[in-house]
Parts: sequence; structure tokens; C-alpha cells
Amino acid sequence: MTFEEKIGGDPNSYIKCKEVEQNQHGTEFCIIYFDDGRWYLRKFGKVTRTQKEIENDQIDINTELGLDNYTMANEEFPDPFGTCCFVNDTTIFIGVFYNYTRTHYHFFWDCTKRAV
Repeated sequence: MTFEEKIGGDPNSYIKCKEVEQNQHGTEFCIIYFDDGRWYLRKFGKVTRTQKEIENDQIDINTELGLDNYTMANEEFPDPFGTCCFVNDTTIFIGVFYNYTRTHYHFFWDCTKRAV
């Protein structure tokens, strides 16, 4: 095993995660995951980090977009209705579905500026 990271917070959290994406060099990775109505983007390398380092680095997409936690993933469908992929080493494309208003959000995340 090269590294490990825990996804989600509370042991009773409802977590859904899709694929782990990697940059073209295979040195950086990212995931979108769903945790009890909140969307998160996590970017990471091949080194195990502390929980504090993870929390300081991951992106709370709901906060960035001004969304509440009303979204609930469909239990019968394994896909969390969120995805991400590297555009280049410093930009990540993100797509999430906010089912309360039936709205798709698609945007680019600048990893250097930590902004949409």
C-alpha cells in the first residue's frame, strides 16, 4: 500500500464516491464525494496525510457554490451524481447535481488560487 486516506466524517455518515481521477503524470489524484448532503473535492498525492491536513486541503463545494445540504443521493443508484477530472496540473473540472432544484453545476477549480 502506498498511502491511505479516510473519506467522510461521522461513522454514521452516508458517503458516496465515484472514481479516483489522476493527472497526466500519475502524481496527483482527485475525487468528488458526497457526505450527508454535502459535496467535497479532495486532491491528494501518494503520501498519507493527517486528518487535519486532509481537512485543511479539501474543498467544501456546497460552501463554494452557496448550496445547502438538501441533496440526497439515490440509494438504488451507485453513482453520487458528481464527477471531476484534471484539465491540467492546476485545474480540475467539477460537475455536481443539486437535486433540490434539479440543477447541474459545472465549473473549473483553480488549485493554485483555490477558487472557482
